[in-house]
Amino acid sequence: MDGSPLLPNTTVSFEFADSRGSRAGAVLKSINFVEHAFGNDGVDALIGAGSSTRSETAHTVLNVFDVPPMVFYAATSPVLSDADLFPNFFRTVASDTFLATAVVEF
Repeated sequence: MDGSPLLPNTTVSFEFADSRGSRAGAVLKSINFVEHAFGNDGVDALIGAGSSTRSETAHTVLNVFDVPPMVFYAATSPVLSDADLFPNFFRTVASDTFLATAVVEF
């Protein structure tokens, strides 16, 4: 995205990893990512994983390596709202706690 008017003087790169839906896969892909992503050029933020359990696993592993903030697009577990356990965790969807409240109030 070099030269984009949205992010001038910024290069956005993507690296993909697929855990194949398993916690073990999330651990292996997370460690591999830390060791090999972007040819050691550094990472400013991460996006993924596609479920709460894989997000929890990936965050726990990656947090050990002092990886930057992680944004998860499908993690809805209320457990992930604990900022002491998941300090670099951010989500783009509401926690299941809010969904349950909305359903009850409806």
